[in-house]
Amino acid sequence: RKIVAQLESEGELKSLRGKSDAARLVVLEKRLECSRLEAQITDLKEKLADNEKRLYGGSITNIRELTALEEQHTSTSRDLARAEELAPEARSAADEAQRQHEGFTQQLGTQEKEWKTTKRDLKIEAKKVSDECEQLMVKRSGTVADIDQGDLALYNSLLPRKNGTAVAMVERGICQGCRIK
Repeated sequence: RKIVAQLESEGELKSLRGKSDAARLVVLEKRLECSRLEAQITDLKEKLADNEKRLYGGSITNIRELTALEEQHTSTSRDLARAEELAPEARSAADEAQRQHEGFTQQLGTQEKEWKTTKRDLKIEAKKVSDECEQLMVKRSGTVADIDQGDLALYNSLLPRKNGTAVAMVERGICQGCRIK
C-alpha cells in the first residue's frame, strides 16, 4: 500500500510543476508590462515629434492654439520621462522572473529524472512484494487445509479486530499480545 501511495503521489513533482507554471505566468505578465511600456514610449515619442513639427514648423499662427500645443508638448514630455523611468525597472523585474522560472524548470527536470529512477525502483519492489505475497498465500492455502474450521473461523474474526495479530505467545502465564495474565 505504501508503494502504491508513493507511486500515485509522484513525490514533489506536482508542487514543483505548480510553482513552475506560476513562475511562467509571472514571466509572461512582466514581459507584457515591458512591451506595454515600450509601446507607450514609442507612441509618446511619435506624438512628441509630431507636436514639435507642428509647434516649430510655423504652420500654427494663432497664439491660443500655439499655447495649447506647447502645454500638450510639455505634458507628453513628462509622460515620456515617466515611462522611460519605469522601463528599466520593468525589464529588471521581467529578467528576475525569468531567472526564477528557469530555476524552477531546472529543478523540475532534475526531480523528474530522479522520479523516473525512483518510480522504476518502486515498481520493481512492488513486483517483489506481490510475488512474495502470492507465494505466502499458496503456502497459507496448504496450511489452512490442515486446521480445524472452527479454529480458522475464530482466527479470521480476531485478525482484523486485533490489528493483524490474532495469535500471540503466552510466556510464564502472560499473553505477549495484550500483556494480560
